Amino acid sequence: MTRQVRATCTQLIGYCAWNEKQFDCCDHFATLETEVGTCYTINSLHSSTSKPPLQMISNRHTGPGKLELHLLENTQVYLHGADEVPFINHPLEEQFTVELGQTVTAIFLIREIVNDPFLESVSVEQRACRWASSENFLSTHVLYSYSTCIVDCRARAQMEICSCVSQFMPRMGGFPACDLNGLICLQENKENFNNLRLNTSNAKGLACDCMASCDEPEINIVETLYEGFDRRNYWPVSWT
Repeated sequence: MTRQVRATCTQLIGYCAWNEKQFDCCDHFATLETEVGTCYTINSLHSSTSKPPLQMISNRHTGPGKLELHLLENTQVYLHGADEVPFINHPLEEQFTVELGQTVTAIFLIREIVNDPFLESVSVEQRACRWASSENFLSTHVLYSYSTCIVDCRARAQMEICSCVSQFMPRMGGFPACDLNGLICLQENKENFNNLRLNTSNAKGLACDCMASCDEPEINIVETLYEGFDRRNYWPVSWT
């Protein structure tokens, strides 16, 4: 039913260009199932597409890169690393609600992580990070990252309390999607499932033992500009 209601890629994205050079949007924006719904993502390691990754290189030699998208519907846009996924606890500064007829300009810096080869000989506890493929223990995703670890942790908590998982959750063997009674259970325990807490805290929420990926890039938002919409009368409803 959701597939019949949701916009397809061609219905959602009308124009794409990297550094003023147009490319076919739906050749490169591939479907990705996430706990916040079906997304279209570019150059993600979690999506499958027959096209090679689009070369979106931005460094001191090439200069700043510019990705331009023309969206045909109200859209939630997420910034994330190649091994990360959009998730319920996605940082607010790395997601944008774009209303139809509105222009949003996001200026950000990405610092890639380069690891010393010696790091592989250090224990996970000492380096406080995991390798995305060789040290992945998750059931929901084939690659480890902080966000995929949180999604996996949430799925296991839903299964433990409600004996099922959200219909948006990536499919896991032996983890059935919730029926009506299960959805009621998820709603009744929403605060416990959606919030994150420290192991030492008594607050409601998940205490997930999740660390960063060893290759996780650092994203810093410099500025976000909104045009064509009066944000004084705007209250976002889908940012959590």
